[in-house]
Amino acid sequence: MSGKKRDGSTYSGQAEFRVKRIPDPVPEVGGKSGGAMGTGEFKAQGGVAAILKDFDFDARFEVIGFELTLAERGQDLQTAVNPGARYTGQAANLVARAKVGSIYYFDNIRAKGPDGTTRQLPTISFKIK
Repeated sequence: MSGKKRDGSTYSGQAEFRVKRIPDPVPEVGGKSGGAMGTGEFKAQGGVAAILKDFDFDARFEVIGFELTLAERGQDLQTAVNPGARYTGQAANLVARAKVGSIYYFDNIRAKGPDGTTRQLPTISFKIK
């Protein structure tokens, strides 16, 4: 690196920097990474977010897609592939069917980081209470 001093003379030198990779974000729905959620609260959520926990810099991840599976007692599993973070199409229809005892699995969650890389995030699940 080099630069000018106040008196107009130049300086040059070198420094070693350590660079750390941005950690993987945590998937969340309504600020939660799984567990129990009320019917109304679950239906009110717009989609999945990818949140960096305890990270010192302003970096954001964008969810670019996920699979949503609904498990209801006595019914076959129903899965919808959703592009983007917000519920659309079949995924929105599955969310609208939420009732006590339903279980939702968010799987194959993919998020794109500020460095342009795509990260595979862990599965999260919610039981509707």
